[in-house]
Amino acid sequence: MGFMPSREKVSGLEAALITNTKEGSGVRFALGNIGTKFRGLELGLLNYVGDYKGLQINLLGGGSLIYSGMRFGLIGNTMSFKGVDVNFLGKSKDYFGVRLGVLGKTKSFKGIDVNLIGETDLHEGLLKFSALYNHAKQLHGIQAGAVNITEKYEGAQFGLFNYAEEMKGIQLSLVNVCGENSGGIQMGLLNIKKDAPWYAKVIPFFAYRGSKGKE
Repeated sequence: MGFMPSREKVSGLEAALITNTKEGSGVRFALGNIGTKFRGLELGLLNYVGDYKGLQINLLGGGSLIYSGMRFGLIGNTMSFKGVDVNFLGKSKDYFGVRLGVLGKTKSFKGIDVNLIGETDLHEGLLKFSALYNHAKQLHGIQAGAVNITEKYEGAQFGLFNYAEEMKGIQLSLVNVCGENSGGIQMGLLNIKKDAPWYAKVIPFFAYRGSKGKE
């Protein structure tokens, strides 16, 4: 215990205003927890550990280069994450697992992503759900939300408005839009394919779309 202890290696219980441990394991309680490597439980206002495994509860925010386990807080920022992340704002470069939040942004995601607003460069997994706005550059799996925007996907889109520059699979919403080299099924009030012949460009209720303009 202490005010602002700084140690090379700690095992056990730490409680302080700010803890700074190069390598540790156990339980830490502080306004700020800092370290290079830690295994166990952390509770703090702001936590940053380069390599973390365990359970981390951030009253404000937490950051890591590598994280494995469960994390809860307002803001989470990680280069590589494996596990379950529950944050108001979650940001990761590489993610594997389950994420729940309000705003989620990821370069590469594998698993289940549930947010109010979500943006991903590459999503490979069971579900990408964003209640309001759901954007993915590339997606393999299921995309669901009020508004779904994808540059390229294989799988299914479910929502009120679906847009895909290139799709292979199913679109189900009030309005579905797909671009060139798209193939699959559209089901909704209006189904639009941008490169289709004039008589098949807009089809109500149900449309089968062949690739390269073949309807």
